[in-house]
Amino acid sequence: MFNSPPGAIGVWASMLGTHLLQEVRRWVDAVVTATQQGITAVDKGVEQSVVAGESIVVLSSIVESSSQAASVIEASSEQQFAGVDQVSTAMKNIEQAVDQNLSGMELLRETANRVGALGKALRQLVEEYKV
Repeated sequence: MFNSPPGAIGVWASMLGTHLLQEVRRWVDAVVTATQQGITAVDKGVEQSVVAGESIVVLSSIVESSSQAASVIEASSEQQFAGVDQVSTAMKNIEQAVDQNLSGMELLRETANRVGALGKALRQLVEEYKV
């Protein structure tokens, strides 16, 4: 087949085998490095997922607290509206009472004037019949 010196094929095969072995080692090293980088990336991803999960739990708690606070605020607002209605009703009642007192005072003034007039008339009658 080949016209090569004796033993040259063996040397050439040995060199080829060494070269192939070195290439395989380089590829294996590259695969190992890529695998290690992948593992590191996955670890970081897992850490970030854990942190994100913890953040979601905290956020959920905050949202729940905010919702409860909103419910309390709503109830307080309803109570305030009810209180304002009660104050409004009380003010109307006070206004009615003041009006009734004014009417009563007017009636008392008129009655006092009549009693005063009757007292004068009675005094005049007494003076007339005095001996």
